[in-house]
Formats: sequence, C-alpha cells, structure tokens
Amino acid sequence: MLLAFPHLFPPSTNQWQPNAKRDPARDTFASPDIWTNFADFYQQAAAASRLAFNASQAKREDDFRKTMATLRTACDSCHALYVKADQ
Repeated sequence: MLLAFPHLFPPSTNQWQPNAKRDPARDTFASPDIWTNFADFYQQAAAASRLAFNASQAKREDDFRKTMATLRTACDSCHALYVKADQ
C-alpha cells in the first residue's frame, strides 16, 4: 500500500489554502509541498514500503519491533514535511 500511496495525491488534489476551515472527512491536510517536492515524497513512501516489507519478513519479534520503530520514524518524518495540520 505504501507504494500506491503517492498516487493518491495527483496534482489535481492540491486544495490546501491557508486559514481555510477544514472538514477532516473530505478536505485535505496535505501540504502543498507534496506537489512541489513530489520526488522526495515518492522516495520516502518507497523507503517506508521497504521497511514495512522487511518487518513482514522478520523471523524474530525483536527484529520486527526494531524495524517497526524505524518505520514509525520514517512515517513521522514524512508527516512532519507533508502534513499541514495547522491553519
């Protein structure tokens, strides 16, 4: 799913405007930086996808937990760049 994720953000979905009231059910919180830095956004999603795959292949719980912690950091880093939660 993480490889497909960037494709949910075609340029036509860039509807972010400052100070707009947002309905979390139908409005985007995606930062406009997604579309200006799409290559980076795509690369981060691909890296997260590899981490998720590696976690799915873990044979030991501690390996799974380490990989998932790294995945969580990758997700948080991407969200810090590409989620515009504030008005």
